[in-house]
This record gives sequence, structure tokens and C-alpha cells, in this order.
Amino acid sequence: MLRNLSPRERETLVKLGERGPGGNFDIIALNKLFTLGLITVSGDRRVELTDAGRDICGEVAKQP
Repeated sequence: MLRNLSPRERETLVKLGERGPGGNFDIIALNKLFTLGLITVSGDRRVELTDAGRDICGEVAKQP
């Protein structure tokens, strides 16, 4: 799945993992991450990483 993410989508995923839902994120990247099941919207309307999103975020963060 990691190969399916653009650099912008990878950057957005890592920012969400590091900073949490507060931020100015690329809407197109968020849409793809949501479609792939890597992020979700919580009951209080915050964007959060799913378990799969956290796994992929960890992989992306490890890459140089």
C-alpha cells in the first residue's frame, strides 16, 4: 500500500501522526488517505489515523 501513496500523501500521513488533527492539510491527500482507510473522522469531528494508518505512518517515518 505504501507504494500507492504520493509524496504529498505520505507527508500528510506523517504530519497527522506527529501533530494530530490540528493543522492545515492537503484536502486531496486527506481524501485519498480516507478512501484507503488510513484515516477516519472521530465522533468529535477530528481526523485521526486508523490502526492501518499508524502502521503505514511508522513505515514512512522510518524511510530516509
